Amino acid sequence: MTPQEIDPISLVPQMTGRNIRAWRQDLATGYTSYDVPEDCRDVIACWVIEAPDAHPVWHSYSLAMMRLDLILNPIRYLRGATHEMQLQALDPRFPREPMIRGAEQGAFLSPMNFAAQLIKPSHEAAIAVLDDAVARICAGTLSPDTDDIRQWLTLYGDNCVALESRDSPSMVLN
Repeated sequence: MTPQEIDPISLVPQMTGRNIRAWRQDLATGYTSYDVPEDCRDVIACWVIEAPDAHPVWHSYSLAMMRLDLILNPIRYLRGATHEMQLQALDPRFPREPMIRGAEQGAFLSPMNFAAQLIKPSHEAAIAVLDDAVARICAGTLSPDTDDIRQWLTLYGDNCVALESRDSPSMVLN
């Protein structure tokens, strides 16, 4: 993959920072256009974050909060987990605006950048954690790239990190 130009987005971002913009994804439109039944709408909030300084090849990320109670037999890495936050880089070859508008699903790069399970008393409390992470990214105090994974581990824990990875130099918290 080579460095990509950033595709234009006509929508006004809900959060901004120094060379960072973030849009809340229109999940209601997406769920309706794809005829997703109410009991299968597990993603409760999602942001598309443009942070071109975070990585030299891709410029944008998706940060989503899922409710685990709607997932059939979810794997819970944290006993009692109610929600899971997932951070993934977006493939720069695909436009982001249709994803933000809810017209298309995102084109994600693999593997996922970060995931953590949380125990929250409500969906609103889980969304507040997500919104705070976006605010931190926009403020420049949290990077969405995996080079800064320790920041995410410090804030949200390592319960979704493979056991064999927890002792690698990039994961050890000092």
